[in-house]
Amino acid sequence: NHASGWYYVSMSNVQQGNWRIWFPAIFMWLTSYYVFFLMNEEYKHYLELRMDFLSKGDLNVHVQTQHSIIVEEIPYELRSDKSLYAYFDALFPGKVH
Repeated sequence: NHASGWYYVSMSNVQQGNWRIWFPAIFMWLTSYYVFFLMNEEYKHYLELRMDFLSKGDLNVHVQTQHSIIVEEIPYELRSDKSLYAYFDALFPGKVH
């Protein structure tokens, strides 16, 4: 095989059954391991930040947003601020703001 240029160092220049075929396989295995290791470390860091945020909140965000919910498909008779507040205040007395 008389390959030249980049083809000389590519896998197209490796003969079938040659021991050099293991180099790309080992390189890809090591690269995959390294990427999974980095993803795992990043996930651990993300979990630390997420737990810190959930326990302490964010200084730039109002505290009430941590305890807010979205209410969907509200019945027609509860579609005013007063009636919706009265409904949830009856369900959770003194806990609705």
